Amino acid sequence: MKNIITKFIFLTILIIWNVYPQSGSPFQSVINSISSDIIKKHLEVLADDSLSGRAVGTYGAIRSAEYIASQFSNFGLNKISAQSTFFQDVPMHGSISLSSSKLIIISEKDTTNLSFAKDYFLYKSGQQNFFPAALSLVFVGYGIIAPEFDYNDYQSVDVENKIVVYFDGEPESNDTDYFDAELPTIYSNQESKRRIALSRGAAGTILIPYNNYKNWDDISREFWNEDVSLAYSVTGNLNIIIKPVIAEKLFLDSGFPFDEVIKMHKENRIKS
Repeated sequence: MKNIITKFIFLTILIIWNVYPQSGSPFQSVINSISSDIIKKHLEVLADDSLSGRAVGTYGAIRSAEYIASQFSNFGLNKISAQSTFFQDVPMHGSISLSSSKLIIISEKDTTNLSFAKDYFLYKSGQQNFFPAALSLVFVGYGIIAPEFDYNDYQSVDVENKIVVYFDGEPESNDTDYFDAELPTIYSNQESKRRIALSRGAAGTILIPYNNYKNWDDISREFWNEDVSLAYSVTGNLNIIIKPVIAEKLFLDSGFPFDEVIKMHKENRIKS
């Protein structure tokens, strides 16, 4: 989905680029001036493997920006900055999780040391978290509060200063008036889940990716990267995405083995 959105944005921008020089022409003349060949040419340049994905601060991103600036110059657009360029400086902060990061799960009968990347990733790696004492875990289903659907995973549990554990996704439904049936709502978004957890006083979150990821390799490709955010963004709380086969460790001594929780999920009767 992210790739589709990116291509759509580029396509929109490129159409504007080709229309702009003739903005004073009649509407139909402007429409006729749009060339699929030119759009294709720009997309081939910006999506080329040589740009390595155009991540912020990389060689590929710089080359992409320079290419776009050259097109602006060709169109005769006015430069916008005090330095008389097409570029605007935006301070960014990048962070990479260290392999020496430690995560320990403690139960009455067992202590498990998890390995970064092998067993878990930080969903957002910009945080530097240190908890001098162990924190309790609370399972909260999907981690959703949706008043319009009369749904609240937090209604019967206290999560203040605890780590909440939840599945990705949301309750399954065939009713368009209840979580929009097959279409995902905003409540399935991970940022929405994290905000809800934070608003309830949670110290952090652990996501079990049971629905939206096929395997751990897919997760590794997505999360073993530098995390980039605005330099002035507020530091977030702890957010972890954990390997599903490790998740059973989270449910030791909980009264519900992980297999039973999975069964609840499949039967649409999950509870916190």
